[in-house]
Amino acid sequence: MTVIEGVIHLLPRKGLPRTAVHRKGSAVDWLGFLSALAITVVGVAYVALLGALAVLGQLVMPPTQPVQLFGGIVTIIAAPLLVILMACVHETSPRTLHVYSLSALVFTVLFAAMVSINRYVQLTVIRQGMTRGAVEELKIFLPYGSDSVMFSLEILGWGFFMGIAALCAAPLFTATTVDRWLRGLFITYGALGLTSALGLVLASPISAVGFMAWGPVLDAITGLLAVRFWRNMRTGGFER
Repeated sequence: MTVIEGVIHLLPRKGLPRTAVHRKGSAVDWLGFLSALAITVVGVAYVALLGALAVLGQLVMPPTQPVQLFGGIVTIIAAPLLVILMACVHETSPRTLHVYSLSALVFTVLFAAMVSINRYVQLTVIRQGMTRGAVEELKIFLPYGSDSVMFSLEILGWGFFMGIAALCAAPLFTATTVDRWLRGLFITYGALGLTSALGLVLASPISAVGFMAWGPVLDAITGLLAVRFWRNMRTGGFER
């Protein structure tokens, strides 16, 4: 490389910041797309199941054992995928906003820990104990019991920690129409999630609003994130 070629190579390309790096079809975009798509598929399937049961008049609280089992499996799948998805959001966020994206990632990790503990206990200790007939001994650990320790962990995860993660993620999305929808949905999730967590502390029925957050609202968020990462793969994105 000649001196002139070296100088030209160092000059910023027209229309791009000098710190921009082309990432069309990058591993981060692929991982973000696949994780968002997987969460959306299992989430929509679960919401569709609950909707069908509601239409048939068979949706009860606590849910029947098959519904609880399906919900537990969905959560065990979705929790680590949400951590991966938020890590991809952090990796593709502008460096000037990393304090928000990193905070969102950390609170998502806390969320995943809380709900995974609950659901793994449900799929192992609870399921096996109920088969043996140890209903009274396990009452405090039931995933949907009104006096359940595990239900409190579930709301702490989905409501409090994921609610804060959503509010931290909201400022990351401003550029496109999809981004603006995402920002509104993240704010909506945060408001509903934190209201649900507070409602449980106050023993108020308002805690039920959280189910809208980690149901339809979360499905919409992950669906739009899948679209966003797919567009990055197709058209290219620039990490600043």
